[in-house]
Amino acid sequence: MKIIKILFSQFLIILFHSGSAQKVFDTTFMYTPLNELSRKKPAMDSLSFSIASNGTHSLMIYSKKYRQSPGYTSATPKAECYDLNFEGDKYLLEKRWGAVPLPEMEIAFIVKHTCRDYFDLEGHWRNDSVFIQQRFRCRENSEDEIFEKVPWTIAFKPGKEKLKERLEKAAAQYKQMRDNITSDAVYIFRVLVASDSSIKSIEILEGEYSSFAGVLMDELKKSGPWTPANQGGRSVKAYLRIFVRLDPKNRLVVDY
Repeated sequence: MKIIKILFSQFLIILFHSGSAQKVFDTTFMYTPLNELSRKKPAMDSLSFSIASNGTHSLMIYSKKYRQSPGYTSATPKAECYDLNFEGDKYLLEKRWGAVPLPEMEIAFIVKHTCRDYFDLEGHWRNDSVFIQQRFRCRENSEDEIFEKVPWTIAFKPGKEKLKERLEKAAAQYKQMRDNITSDAVYIFRVLVASDSSIKSIEILEGEYSSFAGVLMDELKKSGPWTPANQGGRSVKAYLRIFVRLDPKNRLVVDY
């Protein structure tokens, strides 16, 4: 079955393909709010975004400098990738590109008119237009339905709030000794979480090293236990990014 629906008021064209297991929406519409951003940031060539029913939300910004490079090949990195569920990436996105106005209303309209049990949505913007493809599957009341196991994500077992409390305590002790913490200090650390629930190594991905950064790194290294990554039913070591920001009001923000 194939249905074509045109909404002239929004310049929204929806192509609906129906299959026995998976259904697909192909959608295209004019979208100009990103034009202003591309004028302010001329290095931006285009962008892509993805949203899934499990809550993951990511954004990729393609830069003209890669496309115009004489040595451009398909293997050349073409985009900056941002995980919009991670505070560190949201901070870097705003720092480098400013506010990015995604077509939230149009996305909400598309998702509202399809089954929302299982879906993933991918969109691409370039030259005034957005193309979106949404793949989804409606839940069926069947005893034969099989659910795929979702891999466990790395997490601090006592909870993110407890990790924040540990880092706040370390920051407060440091401040008592040395009142020279840089206003709005921002760090993104990469830690290696081992299968035994401990942190084996830590490095700075974003931010300048300082004695304050060293205090945070020491506290993270001592922290635990962590829920390690899980693959094939066994615990494995894996990297995790941790975002720590001490804002101008001395409030600590922690995310991973």
